Amino acid sequence: MITAAAQWCGRLWRLAMGNKYTVPLNVGAIRESCFRPADKWTPPTGDELRYLLENVLNLSQEGLARHVGVNGRTVRRWVNGESDIAYSVWCVLCIDAGLPPIWK
Repeated sequence: MITAAAQWCGRLWRLAMGNKYTVPLNVGAIRESCFRPADKWTPPTGDELRYLLENVLNLSQEGLARHVGVNGRTVRRWVNGESDIAYSVWCVLCIDAGLPPIWK
């Protein structure tokens, strides 16, 4: 059964890609609330961030640290659920994953 969140994420992907591509990620792996504008946004869990890094972006934690200009310890805190990833960094990762801008 496809959840409403999965359908929503699929619509986002098709909109961004002109309906030419299938959704490249397991849309059930990341909650819909993680793809909302800042005032309604829910930070991804460490597992959701790890899923995006490993299965969609093919990016290591060290690679993410270099990509967004933070140290490795900060990324480990995000992935371990000790602190939330910044909304701006999450937006960059969503764009890198091919999703449309979530801040609109």
